[in-house]
Amino acid sequence: MGKRYLMKKVLIVFLAALLTGWIGKTALTVPEESSKLGAVKVDTDIRIDGDAIEIAWEKATEYEISLGSIKVGLKAVYTVMDLFILASWNDPTFSIVRGGSWVWDKNAWNNKREGQSEDRIAFFWPIDIPTFESKGCLVKCHPGYGGSGAFLDTPEQSGDMWHMKAARSLGVISQSQSGSPVIGDDHQATAGTFTLIGYTDDEHVTYEDPANLPDDGGTHGDSGTSTYSHNRNQTKTAPLYMEKNPTDYLDAMILKKGEIEKGETVEVMSATAEEISKYWGSYQRLGAVVPERILREPSDSRADIRQAGTWSNGRWTVEMKRALETGNDDDIQFSYLSLDYLFGLSIMDNAGGEAHTFSEVNILHFLPVPIETEDPNCVMICHPGEPHP
Repeated sequence: MGKRYLMKKVLIVFLAALLTGWIGKTALTVPEESSKLGAVKVDTDIRIDGDAIEIAWEKATEYEISLGSIKVGLKAVYTVMDLFILASWNDPTFSIVRGGSWVWDKNAWNNKREGQSEDRIAFFWPIDIPTFESKGCLVKCHPGYGGSGAFLDTPEQSGDMWHMKAARSLGVISQSQSGSPVIGDDHQATAGTFTLIGYTDDEHVTYEDPANLPDDGGTHGDSGTSTYSHNRNQTKTAPLYMEKNPTDYLDAMILKKGEIEKGETVEVMSATAEEISKYWGSYQRLGAVVPERILREPSDSRADIRQAGTWSNGRWTVEMKRALETGNDDDIQFSYLSLDYLFGLSIMDNAGGEAHTFSEVNILHFLPVPIETEDPNCVMICHPGEPHP
């Protein structure tokens, strides 16, 4: 009975793929189970807090991706409604400075933080890219256009980008630090524990005519507002706001719209040089800079992915949560759990997109759930939410 069931299941999956147009969008011929990121069915949601202490994570087998000297460990679980991904990797510095961050230097503002950026991890999911199985992330890389050359080749192609930006999206909801933080002269942390709770920046990749470059090439934010706006005046010569009395390094480095509304900041344009110097003293003592972005709650499709991340003494641990089906055209939909979904992974260590390290093609596989039957010699398997014999 088990063999007949499996043959019947394969036929059902193939017919479903033909009817829904998935042939050519997602690979059906895939490697062995051990070479896939296997998502395990669990009954309860995971708390997205950057701790990864839930028992549910213990049920999943870690899948490792090598990105040069960086080894990224991934785990995945899912419920009837949502997909959860856990990622961890070594990183000697906690980086959220970014090149446009502000320093008060002898009665003048300076935002030339050369070589500074933020830590990032990005997942790239092909929605309709037939060549992704053979090319992976290279389908969107066009080096001749520099950092802007991340676009696809034809108007029919599209992809979904889940982009963690440590300085611009990860601390929207809350941030905290503990341990014994050590902050270097470059304003990066080399020790301590820092937890940020917020969102993954949900983006999509499309075709872009090279004549329209530079800008961001074919990478666009999903519909809705992003998690950040610029903290700079119209002439780009000074920040709009700085905190009056930040409590610690992370509080100083993360400026939120809510802090401005609560009166915890000063409007730089209306402050005197003496007042700015006074407030800047707190930043100096903490080893911080005035951030180049103001964080805010995102909206619509841009807010699809909740995320929390903890950097602790040289290692990142991040948790992500997204609905299996969002209903948005700019997102990949995990509608058929019996299919496998290709993805690429990249890491940016205190770097912009042009300096990322990316993986080969990987596969997310939703592990089926054993189903008891009346026949003690027969064990059926199925994916919740999908028809089975």
